[in-house]
Amino acid sequence: MAHSGRLKTLSLGRNWIITSAGYEAFLRTVCNSPGIDDIMSSNHALQRLEGDPPKMPKALTHYLHLNKTRNKSHVAGQKVVLHHFVYTCNIELFEGIPGSLLPNVLAMIGEHEKRPSGKNERTDAGAARHNELVRYDYQVRFRGLHRIVRRCPWICGRTVDTAKASGGGAAAESAAKRARLS
Repeated sequence: MAHSGRLKTLSLGRNWIITSAGYEAFLRTVCNSPGIDDIMSSNHALQRLEGDPPKMPKALTHYLHLNKTRNKSHVAGQKVVLHHFVYTCNIELFEGIPGSLLPNVLAMIGEHEKRPSGKNERTDAGAARHNELVRYDYQVRFRGLHRIVRRCPWICGRTVDTAKASGGGAAAESAAKRARLS
């Protein structure tokens, strides 16, 4: 199922009661997160999982909703950004991004307004679900950007006091990264 490009809806029928481990397996199917290549080869077609929505992780709901976008390259790129820089804050990977690409990566992190609404969302309940996902997406991305700016102040052009940075840690690494990019 991870490499299926056709399956858009999966009905669990009478097996709709799934444990959190089961939902985690579906999450790994739509966004296999060990590495960027794994995410790129994840399932970008599955858009709907009929199960127990209150137990479904928000990230899974979010990725399924993102899969409704027709441009699958864009979907794959968004999943990479969401997993590595929004849901988890992978500073080491972020600091390895060439300076010329940083504006593009930050723009992808902050891109929240492009959420498609599906055919089933024409009802009031569907519209409410869509609005909830858009709000959740915005909040998650905002927190991700906030974490990155706090941990890597050099991306905003702020300087780090070298006396404080000499103690090591994230401030020293950010100062070193800023010096390399200048």
